Amino acid sequence: MSDQKRMVGGSIQPLVTDVEDIENLLGATDGDTTVTLSAGDATADAVLRIGGSKTEGAEFKVYDEVITLTNAVSEDTNCVVPAGAVILSVQGNLETAITGDDTGDDLLADVGIGISGDDEDAYTEFGGLDKNTKADGIPDWSVLDAETTVAIFALKADGNTACTEKFTAGGQVRVRVVYLVNNSLDDA
Repeated sequence: MSDQKRMVGGSIQPLVTDVEDIENLLGATDGDTTVTLSAGDATADAVLRIGGSKTEGAEFKVYDEVITLTNAVSEDTNCVVPAGAVILSVQGNLETAITGDDTGDDLLADVGIGISGDDEDAYTEFGGLDKNTKADGIPDWSVLDAETTVAIFALKADGNTACTEKFTAGGQVRVRVVYLVNNSLDDA
């Protein structure tokens, strides 16, 4: 299956020869080809590093957290993506039904994940307010010019315009962000 080779006892052998080898290499078992390297957490775990040591190289990081909404039109997550990173995917699940408090324009109809003051649905939007409504986005890949805080926003029915109605406090939104970032090479 693979053209990659490894040296074994002076001869070159394939690194991976079949699905079972792939499962063993990645830690999967019993025909399970889905491999979870790490679930991620609120501190953005490095789930894969391509480098010469544990402190250098390109890192795939995963942030995953359930955010409890306050009585506001937006809620910052704890996901702060550094300048120079590339966001690969953003996903969400409404852990509870989301409601508005009937203030402002009274137009809360959707929830977005985006960038405060810039683009409230930059990464994805849910398309509803019911419990277990999903959001799955792969944004246009570009290198972030500045450190970026991912936030949750109250949106109008069009799914891309912020509303002024506030969330009812207590709703919960799970947010997962996967991004790629360089960790500088080790000193000589």
